[in-house]
Amino acid sequence: MSSQTELLADLIFLKSFTKGNIETEQKYIGIFLRNTPDLMTVLEKQIKLKDLPAVEITAHSLKAQFNFIGFTDGENYARKIRNKAQN
Repeated sequence: MSSQTELLADLIFLKSFTKGNIETEQKYIGIFLRNTPDLMTVLEKQIKLKDLPAVEITAHSLKAQFNFIGFTDGENYARKIRNKAQN
């Protein structure tokens, strides 16, 4: 890995959760890839509408999905959005 390459996701949790079963890992990664773009679109609309209860729920869902695949930056960002929606 070059010094310019940054690891975006750390799949340790997923590998542990699936006990190293590659097919199951791929299944969960596929679910993440299918669901996340839609959740991001929904979240953007909710923010524009200032629907804070819905923003809180959607951001919480995204945080959990980011956590599952080890995308720490995404998880932290979703947590910040959720926390702002709560206040």
